[in-house]
Amino acid sequence: MNSKVSFFLFSAFLCLLLGACDSTATDGNTTIVAVDTTVTDTASAEARLASLTEKLKYGPKNWNLWLERSRVFYEMNNVTRAMEDIEKAVQLSITEPETYYLRGFYYYAQKNDSAALRDFKRAADLNSENPETYYQIGNIYFFRKDFAKADEAYDHAMKLDSLEPTYVFAKGLMRLQQGQADQAITYYNEALKRDPTFIKALLALHDVYLEEKKNPDQAYAYNERVMLIDSTQPLAHFNQGNFFMVRASKITSTTKEVDYQALLKIAIAEYGTCLKYDPKFIKGLYNRGYAFFLVGKYGSAVNDFSRIIELDPFHRDAFYMKANIQEYEGDLTDALVNYQRAAEIDPNFTEAVQAVKELTAKLKENGK
Repeated sequence: MNSKVSFFLFSAFLCLLLGACDSTATDGNTTIVAVDTTVTDTASAEARLASLTEKLKYGPKNWNLWLERSRVFYEMNNVTRAMEDIEKAVQLSITEPETYYLRGFYYYAQKNDSAALRDFKRAADLNSENPETYYQIGNIYFFRKDFAKADEAYDHAMKLDSLEPTYVFAKGLMRLQQGQADQAITYYNEALKRDPTFIKALLALHDVYLEEKKNPDQAYAYNERVMLIDSTQPLAHFNQGNFFMVRASKITSTTKEVDYQALLKIAIAEYGTCLKYDPKFIKGLYNRGYAFFLVGKYGSAVNDFSRIIELDPFHRDAFYMKANIQEYEGDLTDALVNYQRAAEIDPNFTEAVQAVKELTAKLKENGK
């Protein structure tokens, strides 16, 4: 492999293990997600919609019917009609906290956190007994880094529902962002006391022990618990793949090449299982492509990097790695195109910029 790739590979390896390369479809354990508010009746959404529409003909001033139909529209991904119905519910019942909560939820889902916070606070002012009201207030303040107000809101949610693990887990995420890893661990474990199968807490504990405590064995143990609870969890298989990649990276003796190759093959298999359950998981694709690259399966590596580019046309590292393989295999023209794209995406990407200069000169020497 050419010399220019060696330094980049080291930094890229750190990147893939620490999860800093990209954002993906799979939800990471540090994401706060609103608790689902969709209707859970067994009848089809269409049937429920028809039923509620018929009832509204005879009870057009029944705010609860408008609220329920709004939920059904939202379940059907018709946000416009959901908003129209919740507006009518609010107009008909200006003192009902749940109508403000639901409208706030819709605003929050549309990333309008100012409007969402206004409605959530209005619901709270009306003495909402819904813990989700305060949880969402906490989320908004958390993302605004107003940690004191977020703490207050999460505590209120916990008072209303002391058994729900999500609220104490959110406090753990916040402590970690504040650089308080030990307190984060305490809160994650509190969440597990409420629900020993709470996967987000287990994944968070995996991450904090791996990245903050530098204890991969403990991290692995938490990930194993996730696998026992849900063997289809993509992040668990992704973490397993990373674990074996790290073990492979620590083999420096050429006499242990067989062990090195065996560990990488296990990692590839784990990434493959991850992608089976989430085919658009970019980190999984990148890490598997990287592992394929390390074992010399360049065609498979290019396929994974190409798939990443389809999903994310601004993924500089996928362009760079694809270009490296193309250059190694003698496809210099296409390699230059991909190096150039990587450099365009990130003009400060020194390795890509240097590769463009070197390969341009090489092609010129060859008369191409």
